[in-house]
Amino acid sequence: MKSIKELFRIGNGPSSSHTIGPKNACLKFIERYSDVTNIVVTLYGSLALTGEGHSTDKIVKSVLKDYKVDVKFDKKTETEHPNTLDIVGYKNKVEYKMRFYSVGGGAIEIAGEDNDLPEVYPLSKLRYIIKYCENNNICDKVMIQTINRKAIRNNRGGDSKNRHQVYQPKAPCILPFTQFIVRPDGKVSLCCNDPLGEYTMADLNEVTIKEAWNSELYKAIRDKLKVTRQNITKCATCDNYSTTNQNGNMIFTREQIRDSWEAYHKGINIL
Repeated sequence: MKSIKELFRIGNGPSSSHTIGPKNACLKFIERYSDVTNIVVTLYGSLALTGEGHSTDKIVKSVLKDYKVDVKFDKKTETEHPNTLDIVGYKNKVEYKMRFYSVGGGAIEIAGEDNDLPEVYPLSKLRYIIKYCENNNICDKVMIQTINRKAIRNNRGGDSKNRHQVYQPKAPCILPFTQFIVRPDGKVSLCCNDPLGEYTMADLNEVTIKEAWNSELYKAIRDKLKVTRQNITKCATCDNYSTTNQNGNMIFTREQIRDSWEAYHKGINIL
């Protein structure tokens, strides 16, 4: 396993692979080719299908704000990795191209280059981690979630246009009970699927974290989501943390949602 610094990265949300990864790719490109004038960024696979909902195009344009930039969503071309992006820069009719893979957690790899980092920890594969947990009787304390590389991911608050038809889950949602998402301007979003703040819950420039967390607005949102997410426009078509997704796969159990409610009402989750 790599260094813990490779596992924990700080960056723009809502997705490490769809925002932090592309951001790092753009930074790497202009580090090498800072003197280009025009840049074209082409997104493939999951980056193309869900990029708008993840604000991938916005983070790319933000990083490349000093250049004339064009972001394209190629939803048809198949690539060797589901999160592939090409960045092409131009100067005096000369083309400079790099292909990046956003491999998860904000990490990137560059096609055709040596991307290997030194192993720091002995448990380098998932099966070794599972075996370690079994041998040390800690399976009940560790949650390991695996996802098929070709599986359709959640639609990030209904914003990602990766569905042929809108899927409307009726299940409650756990996020406002367990998350506190603060934007760079100090304002608090509804959850990680609301990165642009369509629902602003509080402003930390005016109130404390405790006051925001226990505000009447937060309580009203939680009361609605205990019943169904259909009562809130932003949540009505969001399939994140529903009990089952479009493919019928379990995402979050009703027991876990119930336990979060009980913890919240007992004050365990209150700051």
